[in-house]
Amino acid sequence: MLIFGHLGMGINHLLIGYLNTVENSTGVIVNMGLFMWFYGSTSGPLAWAIAAETVVDKGLGVCLTSLYLWVIILSLICPVIMDPEVMGPSNVFYFFSVISFLAIPYVIYFMKETKGLTDKQKKNLYYNKDQ
Repeated sequence: MLIFGHLGMGINHLLIGYLNTVENSTGVIVNMGLFMWFYGSTSGPLAWAIAAETVVDKGLGVCLTSLYLWVIILSLICPVIMDPEVMGPSNVFYFFSVISFLAIPYVIYFMKETKGLTDKQKKNLYYNKDQ
């Protein structure tokens, strides 16, 4: 689901950037809605579920703090970089598209499947046994 979600979000970001460049506001709004659907049905809720499944309680606090920290950082940075004199809206969405596409190989190579595992097995997925 994460791969499908990041692929969909990347395509939508790419289309939003392009449609904004050609001044197609209806297309921008439609693709923003599609992006919200992809995010809300894949990566958005799965980040919380995967964090809760795979880390111990103290680690979950670090994960959730990190998630909220990125939300704060994005809410502070996005208005600045959306300014046409800085990056501009189209370039920001192209940049977000690249990040979404780069997330796909990350998910493929570093995220581990948890389906069918016990709680203890899930907690041990990312535990370094050599330390």
